[in-house]
Amino acid sequence: MAVLLWLLTAGMVLSSIWLFFVQPWYLRRMAVAELKRHGEIEISQDDDSVTFILNDGEKDRETVTDLAVLLNRVRCTDLSLNGCENLKDIQCLEQVESLRYLDLRRTGVSDVGPLAALTNLQWLDLTVTGVSDVGPLAALTNLRRLDLDGTGVSDVGPLAALTKLQRLFLDGTGVSDVGPLAALTNLQELSLRDTGVSDVGPLAALTKLQRLFIDGTGVSDVGPLAALTNLQELFLNATNVPMEQVEALRKKLPECHICR
Repeated sequence: MAVLLWLLTAGMVLSSIWLFFVQPWYLRRMAVAELKRHGEIEISQDDDSVTFILNDGEKDRETVTDLAVLLNRVRCTDLSLNGCENLKDIQCLEQVESLRYLDLRRTGVSDVGPLAALTNLQWLDLTVTGVSDVGPLAALTNLRRLDLDGTGVSDVGPLAALTKLQRLFLDGTGVSDVGPLAALTNLQELSLRDTGVSDVGPLAALTKLQRLFIDGTGVSDVGPLAALTNLQELFLNATNVPMEQVEALRKKLPECHICR
């Protein structure tokens, strides 16, 4: 009887070891092997970062549901789906909560609702996508960089919640009111090229700003920018800013390179 009890106990112990230690390791190893069939995967030595880049031969995908399960299993931190023009539904990415970098450039994505669950994201690239509503992105309070160049975004109000943002790119969007951006006091780089912006007054609050691009905008008065004492580069090409103002600003910000 004692032997039987010992065997049962040993069996339970071994089963627990398999369940909690061996099985997760085995499943992750199998997931890595499967992901290698679809793209490049790189795991850092300390296991802190796992990068996956989809193969060019699979850029015609309409879904990544099969990959999302595997990406979650390997705890993927950096994911590039750049160029998947047929990819519109990204609901499945909700489960990959470990993501810190997500590249969705030139995809068919227009609804970013599912991304609200990815609260560990630090860099999100939505360049040249069909995105117009950035409301769901307000939940991504750990974002340090956000790329929205060439999108249909016009209202940046929701972005005011992203107070950790350091770099924001809005080139070629429908943005005209930058008032909400005044809340982003950690911004170091801001690009508003070829937008409808004409009033840069709200940007005076961004005292950590180092690089500002307002080329091709309706800006004609850069007086408020004199408050940006950390500014290192200012780009004013294709604007109506008078040269007298440019010279006055150069005197107030002698360390800033102004391109006009």
